[in-house]
Amino acid sequence: MRNIDIIRFANLFTGRTDAYGSDSGGAIWAPVTLDTYENHLNGIEPIGIYPIKHDADNKLWVRWGCCDIDTGDWQEAFMLASALSGMGLTPHIERSRSKGWHIWIFVAVPVEAWEMRRCLKVAYAAIDLPAREANPKSEQLRPNQLGNYVRLPYKSGVLFDSERQTMTEGWGRHGDGTPVPFAKWIEQDNHYSPIDTIKRWAAKWYERPRRLIEIKVGEEADKLAATLPATWQTTWREGNVRDRSATFVAMAYDLAKRGWQPSDVFTILWGCPWNKYRDRVDGEHYVRDIVERAFG
Repeated sequence: MRNIDIIRFANLFTGRTDAYGSDSGGAIWAPVTLDTYENHLNGIEPIGIYPIKHDADNKLWVRWGCCDIDTGDWQEAFMLASALSGMGLTPHIERSRSKGWHIWIFVAVPVEAWEMRRCLKVAYAAIDLPAREANPKSEQLRPNQLGNYVRLPYKSGVLFDSERQTMTEGWGRHGDGTPVPFAKWIEQDNHYSPIDTIKRWAAKWYERPRRLIEIKVGEEADKLAATLPATWQTTWREGNVRDRSATFVAMAYDLAKRGWQPSDVFTILWGCPWNKYRDRVDGEHYVRDIVERAFG
């Protein structure tokens, strides 16, 4: 693999440089270097990148955005990519590692995270699709908060031994086209979308302010859990080890529909015996974000 191709890859998928996402989930607090990207491309240590960088004034900046279609419905991915293209952007479609697709948008110089996020949300709205997986997902983060990472394409890309986690070409209404070898894709000269176009579309999106969540200090979560519906009481104690994140989201949305207060929902989630976020540096942010979206 040519060193120049590793540099091009790292420049496209740049982001936070003091931590990256592991392939199995969770953050690894270590420098992100060219060796990190090379190990990913060689399949030694596949990674995800946190897109958001902070500046001295705590403004949030990104060089890319990513829409994750994980339903397995190609028509959703096709319509979203078509909307982005119709907006004057350059979408890159990747077959994600499971059954869905990532749709990437790159810019040559940083834009504010809120601009990239809101631009993507305009595309979702254009096809009447909920923008649950528009990355970056956050417009406000404290410096020690990472936000969400996205797994990078071309894991073991130099070998091109899989049709997953690769970019595609020739996609259309009837299918997502064919995989593009790493060397061919990285050497293209049309990766970037116009920054002024992203800013223009972002300005057309109104972001409704999220409600503040007050944590009830000293409340015992197990007493509150005793008031949950019976099935949720079992889940609260034992969890769903196969997909704890999805269980968290489902519980939050269900309790919101039942009329629970945001602070009580947060207390329930944070107090779960199997809460995987409690030991993370920015775990509180993740749980707050789940609750805020449930009441959005």
